[in-house]
Formats: sequence, structure tokens, C-alpha cells
Amino acid sequence: VKDAKVQDFVSFMMRESIRRIREGKLVGAYDWDDIVRTVCREIRASGSVSVAKVVEEVCSSSTQIVAYPDAIPALLELKKRKMKLIALTNGFYNIVVPVLRKTGVLRLLDGVITPDRVGAAKPSPEIFLVASKGADRPIFVGDNISVDICGANSAGIPSVLLWRNLPIRLEEDPREKAVRAHSLGLIYEKLRSEATSFLAPKCGCVPDFLIQSLKELIQVIEMGC
Repeated sequence: VKDAKVQDFVSFMMRESIRRIREGKLVGAYDWDDIVRTVCREIRASGSVSVAKVVEEVCSSSTQIVAYPDAIPALLELKKRKMKLIALTNGFYNIVVPVLRKTGVLRLLDGVITPDRVGAAKPSPEIFLVASKGADRPIFVGDNISVDICGANSAGIPSVLLWRNLPIRLEEDPREKAVRAHSLGLIYEKLRSEATSFLAPKCGCVPDFLIQSLKELIQVIEMGC
């Protein structure tokens, strides 16, 4: 019963987040502490909880929070190539950092850009421009089309879609793979499946590159992006 109630509460939270996104309140859509308070008022529940504290507690006790096997090796290789690495996320700083630290990713980053510190959230181009400030050849990698790829494209930054569970095997290089996936309608299908698909322009949104593993990101870099 408790698990069912938790799932219901989480569903209410996600619904409130989507509502805020539809209203253009992009930063507030990821303020989970405020969302919890809003949901509690709506369902007339007493008490309060700090999402950041919950995340910290889970990170300190769980052995299940780990980076993807290809993440650390890829980041280390990029560091060897003197590339500046920035995490650009819609999670608030005090929620994201414990997870990045737990996975070992934080130590490899040169910065963490979050909505609460910038005043903008993906897919707004403003937050991408903040993250890429001073970069000669910025490139953005994300796994969501409507939020990540559309945002990078709108900011004029080359976009790389990381699609680990691509439904078919494509052998082309990352640039041709993106073209091929688009021609097959796969990009459109993935976009339609996203809860925030309504954020994408009517003409759609296509990544400049498509990779299925972060190992392929090195290939993108070597292509001169």
C-alpha cells in the first residue's frame, strides 16, 4: 500500500512539473521541493520533505547509483584531449551534485550548470549559451530530443543525440547515423514518445550526430566538430 501511495505521489509530482513546463515556467518545473509542497497542498497532506536531503541519503547508502560503464573512460579520454567538460542539467544544483559525486563524474567536470543558478532551463537557448561561453567549438551531448537536442540546435550548438537503446543497428558514422535515423522516422518516433514532445518546433528537431555509446563521442570529436 505504501509503495502504491508513493507511486501516486510521484505521478502527481510529474504532472505538476509538466503543467509548469506547458505554462512556460521552465525553471519552476524542476524545483522539486516547491513541487512537493504544491502537491501536498493539493492532496491536503501534512508534513514536508527535502528532495535534496532524500537524494543525499540515497547516494550515501545505495550501491545502485553508478555511472554507465562507458562514461568515465570517455570523460577521461576527453580530458586527455584538453577538452573542457560541463554538465548542463535541468536538475537543481543541490540535487544533481550528490549524484555526480557518487558516480565519480563530478571530479572530471570543469563546471555544473543548473537552472537555479542560471535562471533558465533547457530547452531555452540561454542556458546553453551560458554553458558554452568562451568555447571555440562547443558541442552538446544529450539523450532527450525535445529538451536537449532542440535546445542545443536553437542555440546554434552542434548536437549529439545519445540513444543507447536504438531499436535498429546502424553502422554509419555518427553524422550519417543521424541522417539515416531521421530518414527512417526513428527520430520522430522517439520525439513523439517524450513527455515534453510539445516543446519541439512543428518542423521537428534533428541532431547533428547520433551515437549509441559515449565511446563514439571520440569519433565525433575526431570528425572535426
